[in-house]
Amino acid sequence: MNSLHAIKREHKNLRIVQAKKVMPLIGGLLDAWEDMPNDLRCEIEDQQPALSEALNKINAAMEDSLEAQDIDS
Repeated sequence: MNSLHAIKREHKNLRIVQAKKVMPLIGGLLDAWEDMPNDLRCEIEDQQPALSEALNKINAAMEDSLEAQDIDS
């Protein structure tokens, strides 16, 4: 096996481990974001647009993944 293949395999394994550790945390974070009162959420969006944009993109990606899984089932 060549070293490039080994590196790619190691990266894939690392992504799997990261996903297993991070995904349970992401769910709680997105739930808290969705449950936040609108006035506070708007304030955060005004003060920290990059944060709110990132949370909205992550939430959309999660929703898209769930919808894709429902279609495949």
